[in-house]
Amino acid sequence: MSSPTHYRQDLNNYAIQAGLTLTYKEASEGPQHSITWTVTAYIGGVEHGKGVSGSKGQAKEIASYNAMVALGLIQI
Repeated sequence: MSSPTHYRQDLNNYAIQAGLTLTYKEASEGPQHSITWTVTAYIGGVEHGKGVSGSKGQAKEIASYNAMVALGLIQI
C-alpha cells in the first residue's frame, strides 16, 4: 500500500462529496502491552472495510484502504 497515511482523509473526502456519513467502530483485545485493534469503516451505515493492527491509527488506515477498494475507488 502506498501513502497509507492518506486513506483515512481520502475516504472522508469521498463520503463528504457523496453526502454520506463515515463512521468507525473500534475494538481492542489482548493484554495492555500487546493490544490488537480492529477497526471497521461504515459509510452510510454500511460496513465497507475492516483493519487489524497493533496500532489503532494503522488499523483505521487499513480499514479506510479496504473500504476504498470495496467501493472501487482504488484498483488493486
